[in-house]
Amino acid sequence: MPAKNNFLLNSLVYICNMQYVYIFFIVIFFSCCKKEISSKSNVLSEKMFINIIKDIHLNEAKFDNLKRTNFEKYKLLQNNSQNSVFLKYKISHEDFQQSMLYYSSKPEKLEEIYTLAIDEINNENLIAP
Repeated sequence: MPAKNNFLLNSLVYICNMQYVYIFFIVIFFSCCKKEISSKSNVLSEKMFINIIKDIHLNEAKFDNLKRTNFEKYKLLQNNSQNSVFLKYKISHEDFQQSMLYYSSKPEKLEEIYTLAIDEINNENLIAP
């Protein structure tokens, strides 16, 4: 059991170290979009979006090793995991996508959101036994 916890902790540390790489690629990818999202009516609040991002990345860390050994199973588990996060927050995939598009049109805000999500993950790791 300690090895499993150690693996999860190492995976989380890896994800936290990769934060700038993720942020860079997300910002670059979405900054290329020409369409400006003007309506904020379907956009999730920043706090909810931070929590969703955090949960999605924590779930990704759980299956990180599986990605190298059985990619199809990894994709299935990731999809189910992402859907469970959406159910937890009572949102749809479209709500998440709309919010991602909105915040991606504001790269500084998206970077702030990812930084806060990663800080919360790090804080939880310090508190967890």
